[in-house]
Amino acid sequence: MFPHDVAASPYALTLLWTAPGDDADTGRSSRYDLRYSTSAVGADTLQWWSLARGAPNLPRPSYSGQEDSTLVQGLNPETTYSFVLRTFDEAGNVSGFSNVCVATTDPAVPAGSPGSLASAGGTAPAIHAYPNPSTDAVHFLIHVVDPSGERVQLRLFDPSGRVIADIADGSFPSGDTVISWPRVTRNGDRVAPGYYESIGTIGSANVRERLILLP
Repeated sequence: MFPHDVAASPYALTLLWTAPGDDADTGRSSRYDLRYSTSAVGADTLQWWSLARGAPNLPRPSYSGQEDSTLVQGLNPETTYSFVLRTFDEAGNVSGFSNVCVATTDPAVPAGSPGSLASAGGTAPAIHAYPNPSTDAVHFLIHVVDPSGERVQLRLFDPSGRVIADIADGSFPSGDTVISWPRVTRNGDRVAPGYYESIGTIGSANVRERLILLP
């Protein structure tokens, strides 16, 4: 139970870890308890734990050795958080504390502000998807260079090249615009976990970005 990888966005962090066993390194545990705080974990981990906030909607533990993950949302931009994980078995026995995972969210990205694609030297049309990986809605930052605006078409494709969803189709103004895609197909169904490509055009320029959707 060691969070070991983090993908950041302005308002969320994705944590990945290896599932422990129910009995040492075998079997399957009953549930997780993940807590986080902007306060650093000091010498008294138990006191930090009692004051930290619990992360909701945690996954059911997988079998020992498999990878689990969760997206912690509602965080503040450009803020450092500490995370600690514990695991329970079916009898209510609790594990010790995991190692401390420390991660920082990305800066907020309002249009035309520092940290946006425009102010970061973006001289060509571009897109940026976040959070990525994601367990729910995905935000797309669309950067248009032409002062008069451009037509944008953006679709989501699965690895076989099949169109899964229409993300954007219309005229966008110059600069950075953020739109939200609710992770649904053209038919309104939730898109299954996996690797996808968001591919499209901004004016005559081709744009693309890989997107990872978690359970």
